[in-house]
Amino acid sequence: GDVAKVKELLKEGAIVNTQDNNGWTPLHEASNRGFIEIAQLLLDAGALVNVPSLKDNITPLHDALLNDMMPMAILLVSRGADLHAKTSFGYTALDLCKKDGDRKILTEACSPFIEANTLIPDTKTLSKKADKIVLLCSNLDEKQKEKLQKCAQMLKADIVDDFKPEVTHVITSCDNQGNCPRTMKVLMGILTGKWIMNFSWIEICLEYKQKVDEEVFEVQGTRNQPNSQGPKRGRQNYEQKCPPLFDGFYFYLHGTFSSPTPTREDLCNLVHLGGGKILSREPKADAIDAFMIPYHAAASPLEDTSHMILYQERPPREKHLRSGHICTTQVMWLVACISEFKIVEPQQTKVVNK
Repeated sequence: GDVAKVKELLKEGAIVNTQDNNGWTPLHEASNRGFIEIAQLLLDAGALVNVPSLKDNITPLHDALLNDMMPMAILLVSRGADLHAKTSFGYTALDLCKKDGDRKILTEACSPFIEANTLIPDTKTLSKKADKIVLLCSNLDEKQKEKLQKCAQMLKADIVDDFKPEVTHVITSCDNQGNCPRTMKVLMGILTGKWIMNFSWIEICLEYKQKVDEEVFEVQGTRNQPNSQGPKRGRQNYEQKCPPLFDGFYFYLHGTFSSPTPTREDLCNLVHLGGGKILSREPKADAIDAFMIPYHAAASPLEDTSHMILYQERPPREKHLRSGHICTTQVMWLVACISEFKIVEPQQTKVVNK
């Protein structure tokens, strides 16, 4: 590895977490070749240590171990690499160790602080320039919309009426606990890692005549799933370049869908935004090819499931409650997962719409 060249590129402002078409980062490349000094330079420059590749969910740590680069693996673990992250085939870093002694070394290389607090780099220092602020409001009254307009002028921000990829902040009304109504705009924002902001953030920005730090005003959850920290999890997942929530999942929508359930079109939009795929035919257990664990299903109640059959009132006749990597459940399970930004147990889905 050309250390001098890497130093020069970093000095010139090279993007350290850039990904190629397969989702590989510069840290992946350094890890599988054992370029320790280059890996240290990348990590010091803010390289994210747990980014999985697009197809197989291979992190730099998996890559190092697959290529017998034990010293590199030790470095990565000491800098926050997750020993328990799974590839699409279900292997953790510890599974990939060829000797018990290596497992012991890696476990001991883990900083206790990192183990307890899954390391999240300060992404504010990673972004080189402040992006244009694009605001989308959800469930605001007319007075709140007027304040939003004033704040947008002050911050030189744009306001859009509908959800778009360039939206940076979804602004919503909240109750006293910081939980908001569960709208399509909020769900789409959580799925795509936007800031889901309590309207009080707008009021404080106006009071101080400047943009104030978002984290204190980030929505805690939805009223159906209060204080779930789903908005924060969705944002951090995006910032850490991890796959979207439904990556690796296939969905079949059975029957018709009517209020209070989102429409079929809205459900399809949510699945696509979440990286999932819609099936036109009901899946059969014997027709599922080689099983791969969806990224966010690892260590969840649905770790052995890749195909979901969702219905509103009546399930299909052939009900695979849990069989052959297929699970049948009520459609509100999908919405509950998005609200919490995690794959939840299907029984938890009988939520009351408030």
